[in-house]
Amino acid sequence: MNNTAKISVMLVLLLTSAILHAYEIDTHDALSQKTAECSVMAQDAFMKGLGWVPIKKTGSDYTFVRELLTAGSSRSRSHTTQELIGWGAEYEDDIASIKRPLRHFFDPLRNEPLNAFGITLGLTDTSPNWATEDGKPAAGKKQQDITGQSNSFFDANKMMLDAASEPIKSKRKENWGMLFQTLGMVIHHIQDMAQPQHVRNDAHCNGKEEGVACYGFHNPSYYEKYTDGNRVSILGNFNCSSYPQLDLRFFSTARDFWLTENGNGRGMAEFTNRNFVSAGTNFRRSLFL
Repeated sequence: MNNTAKISVMLVLLLTSAILHAYEIDTHDALSQKTAECSVMAQDAFMKGLGWVPIKKTGSDYTFVRELLTAGSSRSRSHTTQELIGWGAEYEDDIASIKRPLRHFFDPLRNEPLNAFGITLGLTDTSPNWATEDGKPAAGKKQQDITGQSNSFFDANKMMLDAASEPIKSKRKENWGMLFQTLGMVIHHIQDMAQPQHVRNDAHCNGKEEGVACYGFHNPSYYEKYTDGNRVSILGNFNCSSYPQLDLRFFSTARDFWLTENGNGRGMAEFTNRNFVSAGTNFRRSLFL
């Protein structure tokens, strides 16, 4: 491929990155808060064991100020721990960053990130590589250190250590906040792996409804439109007890939530890739305009 073609591919990836989302950001927020509510984090004793407070506890000593991510808003508000996890999931799709949305794809069959005609030009990583940083260690580090990534599962381990050991109270709280924000940013990726287009190389853009330019790649997702329009009823009817206890025989590492080592189909990316069709790979784009 000549240089002109490569530059064109790069521009397409950059210009469409802001709308390569698996869900609307409000849906990610709601999903993540529900996830926290259904997890061991909802148990006050568990949170106390970590050294922190219940996830719904209010008060200035236990809440975190973050800006509202609504377009055009410059306001901020306080968030409980549960709300901060949801905020982190929203922030992972923040359109101010061209890095993160491009890294929300992972084809588990080919171990490939989002690409155009096989070209990534160094702009993308696979979702699990970006979210976990558990790849080949960089020089002097125990884990892979990806430039521009400071909110991975690997980073969260250091945040948790600092939250427990930092001698200054305000610094401890700051690290707790970054830990829970990062947790939301990481689980955002697992949510994206439930969208079939995100586990294949199926870029999508809903320019007509979102008021953005798709540069010839207008290809809205009915899946995303449905989940966004029905998130209140879907999550309102969801029963946390319907999920079995986590089987650590299959989920012993963070990456297993994307792709299990023995390929048994339990990872979210491999499960979705095997069991669901998507616009782009299985159907013509024109059917979804």
